[in-house]
Amino acid sequence: MKRQNDQHISAILGELVQQKKLKHKLYVKRIQSYWSEAMGPMIAEGTSNIEIQRQVLCLSVPSSTLRQELNLCRQEIIEKLNKHLGEPYLKDLRFV
Repeated sequence: MKRQNDQHISAILGELVQQKKLKHKLYVKRIQSYWSEAMGPMIAEGTSNIEIQRQVLCLSVPSSTLRQELNLCRQEIIEKLNKHLGEPYLKDLRFV
């Protein structure tokens, strides 16, 4: 017998994430775990400290050559990661 206030677990978890402001932390973890798959092993090895600050993806990229290459693909990277997140969350990309 189904009660009127029954909800799917995914709806409950979605509400919890929004209520507890866990969305940001969840997105950081999702991007960190997806980064190597999205960018490939060579780029993943050349980048570190993947963080999000105010909807800006921040990466540590010691190589100036790689930094320039990533800068040229900036919009494509943002679009790919936003597609993975399921919404246009990331607004920009910054190298630190």
